[in-house]
Amino acid sequence: MQTPSESALKTDQHIVSDESPGEAVIECRELWKSYSEIAGQQLDVLKGVNVTVTHGEKIAVVGVSGSGKSTLLNMLGGLDDVSSGQVIVRGRSFGEMTEPEIARWRNAHLGFVYQFHHLLGEFTALENVAMPLLIGGMNKHDASQRARQILADVGLEERLGHKPSTLSGGERQRVAIARALVTRPSCVLMDEPTGNLDPETADKVLTLLLRLNADMGISIIIVTHDREIARKMDRVLALEAGVLKEISV
Repeated sequence: MQTPSESALKTDQHIVSDESPGEAVIECRELWKSYSEIAGQQLDVLKGVNVTVTHGEKIAVVGVSGSGKSTLLNMLGGLDDVSSGQVIVRGRSFGEMTEPEIARWRNAHLGFVYQFHHLLGEFTALENVAMPLLIGGMNKHDASQRARQILADVGLEERLGHKPSTLSGGERQRVAIARALVTRPSCVLMDEPTGNLDPETADKVLTLLLRLNADMGISIIIVTHDREIARKMDRVLALEAGVLKEISV
């Protein structure tokens, strides 16, 4: 069996994202996130952050541990409340939606991949990947068919019935990537997706991500400490003292 890095992925016309080049997929405007400390003082983690991510764009977010990178990612994904400002996904502001509306919009337009795969151990690879579709209301047959296709796209067509405990670290992360992509999102948000992998497996996973981005036109926002990964993105944004700015690496 060929690996994703050895063969073209089997994407079809239904998988490709429907946005136009240059179209904004995610925007944040004057985004602030503050916490009240025990002493009664206010800690500002994000200070008026502005960023626009366009269709098919690859962006790395870098910064020291504790700088707020994961907080920013969670806010862009509607997983964490903002203190002030706006997060706009595909033209709709999270601030103007109810919690159920945010959940539905997030499920339809965003995918998530984390350092730890967060797969459900009692379910097979196929069942894990089909889960977001079933939650979104798709019937079991269609969800299974689409999950099979995306798992084939990441080179796991022969591992559909395997549970996470029987998969390697790289295979589990590929299942997690397939799960993030199965809804055909506009953007995938990734928090250190290769941080728990050995260098060789991490390189294969990165190659897969770049190929999927090129073939599907899905935007990527990736939080990483790895400068090699950052260099392969279209833009690198550094978060320092609550301020986000573009840098060269």
